[in-house]
Parts: sequence; structure tokens; C-alpha cells
Amino acid sequence: MTTPSRFHSVYLQEAKCSGCTTCVTSCPVEAIRVRNGRAVILEERCIDCGECIRLCPNHAKRALSAELEQIKNYNETTILVSPSFYAQFPQKYTIRQIQNAILSLGFTRLFDVSNFAYQVSYATVQYLKKVPQSLKPVISTSCPAIIKLIQIRFPSLIENLLPVLPPVEIAARKARSVSSGENAGIFFIAPCPAKITVPRYPPGYEASAITAVFSTADLYLPVLNALKKGESEEDFTERINPGCPHQGYRWAMSDGEIDSLSQFLDKDEKINWLSCDGINHSLQTLEAMEEDLLESVDFIEMSVCQGGCIGGPLVIKPVPIAHAAMRNRLAKIEPELKNISSADINLEDIYWTKDILPRPSLVLDPDFSKARKMMEEIVSISQDLPGLNCGSCGSPNCRALAEDIVRKQARKEDCIQILKKEYEKLVLGK
Repeated sequence: MTTPSRFHSVYLQEAKCSGCTTCVTSCPVEAIRVRNGRAVILEERCIDCGECIRLCPNHAKRALSAELEQIKNYNETTILVSPSFYAQFPQKYTIRQIQNAILSLGFTRLFDVSNFAYQVSYATVQYLKKVPQSLKPVISTSCPAIIKLIQIRFPSLIENLLPVLPPVEIAARKARSVSSGENAGIFFIAPCPAKITVPRYPPGYEASAITAVFSTADLYLPVLNALKKGESEEDFTERINPGCPHQGYRWAMSDGEIDSLSQFLDKDEKINWLSCDGINHSLQTLEAMEEDLLESVDFIEMSVCQGGCIGGPLVIKPVPIAHAAMRNRLAKIEPELKNISSADINLEDIYWTKDILPRPSLVLDPDFSKARKMMEEIVSISQDLPGLNCGSCGSPNCRALAEDIVRKQARKEDCIQILKKEYEKLVLGK
């Protein structure tokens, strides 16, 4: 993808791409190839995890995010702030100071997404109580990249997905309901490209209330400058969505979603849970689920980013530093935690309204006989390849090159070792 699509936010800036294959060999879902000296992102395989953005030495991969100037196009603007954004700033700044600094950039009001996480936690507990054992473990859907990964690689596990809206969408709908006039913009600050894509292609519901999404990296410096200039000292309390600090702030880190479930469990209730972060751990866990090795687990919190959202590819601070900043902020507000009432939660407004469908990008051909023949060709070609998995051919490994050849997307001579042999045969006659 050289230009962004409706289904993805990650795209390639061709002018910056050197065809180095770093992204090819590091993509966890083998969604990138190098053809004609430039990287090519396979839209049908990409899950918007952003690993290519994180690792590209030339910064040729980008996420399609909004620009701050866009807020001038609206008479009224609401900014939705997730807990992971607070973790990017030095601990000397309080959450309220950061909120004031954000509002000083020109937003009409601010909604703290953490104030809506408790609704998802409550809905999760209620769903776990009624869902049959055959649909357990239930997989959290707070990470949209995990949803795409399951659609592509593990379609048999789609029925295990938690059919509940993410906190940011609940916050966006609330913000939209209190906005006056049609020309109102609802903006979100995202730590990853997967969450930038969601408003354009929502999973599990028809349309998103979010207008556009900023990258955490793009808004970090403007907010930090406002903090340093003291603009955060201006009090914008009346423009901040009312709410009390609660376990929702934990959602920024690994295990945060699971920690939040406890507030809605009775004393004698227990949830057998499992938490995994990082794409490798997520793949291992999903493979174990497919093999029915997790029968005793009720709920899985899963994120493709190491450390959770604070480890997203669009954030600024390393995970240990962001984790420490968030942990220390939580320690300060812990005494203020209050009992959350579930009386105002309407579960009908929280559940998905649309089915999640598989995206079988790995299917060779809908016709089984043709697919079988293609598979035999892949095995045959793989035997002729050197098995070095060096990525120099532009495919992530020899097995992927064999598949690309069968799909007519590559040639056997793309392999340097085979090309060398052909050259020697031509020049030396052997």
C-alpha cells in the first residue's frame, strides 16, 4: 500500500524506501514484500500492528493520522484522551495539568477515556457469566490489531471474541450526544495505527462517532511545550468531562483490563484469566487456543504491543519509563478511588451490532483441487530453494517466496543463490 486505504492506516512513503528488507523479515504476519526495489504492503494480510513503522531505518512507513490544523474546520471539538497518553510525560506533571495543556491547543472540551472503561469491565463480567463454556476463553477486543490477526490467521476463534465496544467508542458516543450542532469534531489520540484505522473501518459496529485520530507522537511535543510554558496552569475544569479516577487508568498497561474486572466481582466469584502482550506471545496463545490447550481459562487480555498500549509504535517513551510514570500516578490517585455504580450502564448500547467476518488471506484458491495443486507446487519449489530465509529475494523467507512464485507474484530467479547459479552456468558453462 503506497497510499492509505479504508481498511488500513499504515502506508509506504516510496521516496524514503531503500528496499532494505528490514520490514520484510520483521513483519509478524508476513505482509510485506520488496518488489522492484521498493516495499509493498499486502493489504489482505496487514493487521496495522505498526512493527514496520517501529523498525524501518528510513522511516518510510507511516500511519495516516490527523493534523492539529484540522480542528479549525469545526465549530466545536472534543478530544478523547486515553490513559497511555498520560504515561508519555514526566511524573512531575499531574493528569489535570496534562489535560489543561491539551485543551490549551484549541479544543472545546476533553473526555478522559478511562472514565468509560468501567462500563466495558462491567459488560465483560456480565458476558462471562452467561457465555457457554464452549466459547471460552473469551478474548478481549480492546486491541483492534488482535481482532484483525484473528480474522486472518485464526478465523475459528472469531466466536471467542468479546462482542463489546472499546472504551474510546463509548466515550466518543457520549461526547457526540452532548455536542451542539452538526459541525462538531470528535478526535482521539492513538498509540498505534490499528486504532487510527478503527473510525474508518469499525469492527463489530456500523459506524464510529470518532471524526479523526491523532498520533500520540504528533501531539506529544505541542502538549509538552504547553506544559513547559505554564499554559497547563490555566484551569479548564469546566471543560473536562466529569468523572472520578478509577481502575480505568490501568488499561494503559498490561493486565490493566483484568485488574479492572475485580470491581464487579462478588467475593466468592473468580475469573481464571491469562494475559499476554507482544505479537509473539499473542501468536503462541492463539495457537494454543486452536489446539484446545486453554480449557481452564475464562478470559484472555491480549495486545500486540509489548507492555500494552504504552508500548505502541506511535508513542514516545520506552515501556519501562512509561510504565513507571503511570504506576506512580496511580499510586497518587489510589486513595481517591470510589465504588463504581453499574446502575447507569445500558448493556444494549455496549455490545456489538455487527458480526466479525473472516479475512482468509492465506487461502491459496477457493477451489480445493486447485489449492491442493498449488500447495504441491509450493512444496516442490521450496525443495529447490536454499532454505536460508535471508529475505534478500524480497519475500520474508523461502517458504513465502515459493508461495509468491506460485501466486505469480515473484520468480525463482529472485533468490540470490539461484541467480548466482544461473549466472555461473551461463558464464562458466557449469
